[in-house]
Amino acid sequence: MTAPTTLPGTTLPGRFQVSRDDLAALLEGQPAYRVDQVWKGFYEQFRSVDELTTLPKALRSTLSERLRDSLELVTESVSENGDTTKFLWRLHDGATVETVLMLYPDRATVCISTQAGCAMACQFCATGQAGFERHLDVGEVVEQVIRAARVAAAADTEDAGDLVERDVIVLDLADEVRGLPLGAARVARARTGGAVADDRDE
Repeated sequence: MTAPTTLPGTTLPGRFQVSRDDLAALLEGQPAYRVDQVWKGFYEQFRSVDELTTLPKALRSTLSERLRDSLELVTESVSENGDTTKFLWRLHDGATVETVLMLYPDRATVCISTQAGCAMACQFCATGQAGFERHLDVGEVVEQVIRAARVAAAADTEDAGDLVERDVIVLDLADEVRGLPLGAARVARARTGGAVADDRDE
């Protein structure tokens, strides 16, 4: 089996870059149910490796040494009424992207980035003037959803646990994003200068 993909300039794969098979390889020698425990811990319970208390401490330590977070929090800004949170993340190569979480009485919506920078070069937009840097990889995109879902769940928002399954707005959508493991999501695709449309996975 091939090793999990690593990013340029890094030695460890991102926590949300590894496939289920990759994870099974990392957990080789462990009981088979450990794969389910870790997978559900990451994707359903929004937990960090250290918070996977169903795992032995030694195993948590091993996973921490072999997997890394793709996003480093730079700033977190919360609106006056607490309904909107904007996150600024630094990626492994120093590029920065933003994620916005919007809380409503009956749902949570997250607006995620799929690119660092923008190629549109709109005169009124600082991001566009800075230019396009690169597309984000799968792990960087998925981790935005997971990190936002974790905050929404902590805010005790009704249906916060459904955040990974619906109410995801994707900015600067690249065609490759259709392959992301976001479940049977209703994804609102927001393109610069274009209309927003809903897209349900078949």
